[in-house]
Amino acid sequence: MTQFIQHLRRDFVNAPIAAWLWSILFVLVLSAVGPNMKDHSAERAQYDTLEAAERFSNAARRECGENAAWVDLGGSVVQCYDHRGNKTRRAKLS
Repeated sequence: MTQFIQHLRRDFVNAPIAAWLWSILFVLVLSAVGPNMKDHSAERAQYDTLEAAERFSNAARRECGENAAWVDLGGSVVQCYDHRGNKTRRAKLS
């Protein structure tokens, strides 16, 4: 029984030391690897640009029709065309 108590006492003393050592090891590894982690800001900017273009395209398709062609005239205005290439109307997108 006394060996068991001595074992528990030894583990009770060594556990905080081990926790501190693991914490220090974690901090050292993270400080070494952290600066090398990839920056995703360029990919995020590209995604935002593509998402804005897709929203504009969907809005133009709603205004002109599913199968109609359209051309961006700038300033959120599109020129709609029918399936023969004739101009049908200009639409202001909101």
